[in-house]
Amino acid sequence: MIDQLTKIRNRVLRQAFQFPLLRTRADRRYEADLGQHRALLSPLNSVSSCLVAQIDEMGGVVTSLEELAVPGAQSILTAAQEVAKSTLTAPVNTIGFVAHAPTHLLASVPEIYRWGLEAPLAIVEHALGLPVAYHGVYLRRDLANTVVRNSRLWHRDTEDRRMIKVIVYLKDVDDETGAFQFLPRSASTRVAGGLGKQIGFFSDEQVCHASSPEILDQIQTCTGPAGTVIIVDVGSVYHRGKRPEREDRLALFYDYTSRKPLYPFYCKPAFTQEQEQAMTAGISEAQRSCVFWRPERSRPKADIF
Repeated sequence: MIDQLTKIRNRVLRQAFQFPLLRTRADRRYEADLGQHRALLSPLNSVSSCLVAQIDEMGGVVTSLEELAVPGAQSILTAAQEVAKSTLTAPVNTIGFVAHAPTHLLASVPEIYRWGLEAPLAIVEHALGLPVAYHGVYLRRDLANTVVRNSRLWHRDTEDRRMIKVIVYLKDVDDETGAFQFLPRSASTRVAGGLGKQIGFFSDEQVCHASSPEILDQIQTCTGPAGTVIIVDVGSVYHRGKRPEREDRLALFYDYTSRKPLYPFYCKPAFTQEQEQAMTAGISEAQRSCVFWRPERSRPKADIF
């Protein structure tokens, strides 16, 4: 009964935002918040500044733990690869192609979680243009099989106007092992115009119909060795995980929105309050504000995965 009421509430709120008056008010508040926060943004180093410029222009960028100059990068990568072994025996979820590492195992290696509050955080804040809400990290194995649905189809995430994912490959990824793909910002805008108000998952054929067959020539396929990092605005650009054909893909996914997300009820915390308190011991107040921005009652009481 509660799930049904939640679905009804979400649908009503989505529909409400389609009315011009409400939409205009929301947009005005958003623009004002951007203007106020712009003056508070800290300067970036040359590497980070270049990455943000590419995210602004293209919607996403490929970098690496090495380029981000992550302290202890190899130990973080090794620790995540060890946790990833648990996905070999974890249940496959209902969409038929993803196995997640258990949340409590990720929580037992806090440096994996804390990395999301270190190297990428300033880049994410500049890309969002607003104070950052950190939703945590999850580790998934995308199985090499024939299933093509959900996140293997083109889609945009709807939690916020801009939503940043930072993806870290835990093994080498090429065109046949589940490369992350996205359409550049300009191409995504054309597709969105053709699709109108449709929200969901779309095939190549539907994307071409909404724009033109040439749109597929603009696909950005993100390949690279273990330690490759992809930073992408999944709220603005159409993206998908290409179906792995030869072997499974292993990756960490870090999620970020603003602290005033467009649809906050879709922003699901990954960890319990107790897990987050343990993992964030000793971090700065600025980092804590990115984690503990939501009411405590909205957090899960037990592991999600």
